[in-house]
Amino acid sequence: MSLPGLSTTGGGRKGTAREEDPMVRSTRVERYPWGLMVRPTIFVCHGSRCRHQEAHRALRDRLGAVADLAEVRCQRICHGPVVGAAVNGSLEWFERLRSQKVQLQLVDFVAGSGRMRHGLEKRRVTKRSGRMR
Repeated sequence: MSLPGLSTTGGGRKGTAREEDPMVRSTRVERYPWGLMVRPTIFVCHGSRCRHQEAHRALRDRLGAVADLAEVRCQRICHGPVVGAAVNGSLEWFERLRSQKVQLQLVDFVAGSGRMRHGLEKRRVTKRSGRMR
């Protein structure tokens, strides 16, 4: 059984990384005995400023429990750990994800609550909306 736009192998469309739509790569379907489960992909900035933050490792551990992580190059919005996630079909970036409270809000949102809390909304970077560097 295949779903339109999704791949069980994580492949997506062929082409270079620049031509590829990040939203096609942002989901992966896994087959379980009780059915199919879609696991989102979260883009984590791996630039030198972000990855050397103390909160970066904790954020990766927390997000890794609910989503697949893909490291991306620096997004040039270096204000603490930076993460990209799908919000209503568009790639949105979040910065300053240092505190445990905000990290748990992001994990809750990515896990499927569908509700973006005010603390997380404040950390949304609108100038990078829908784009990946």
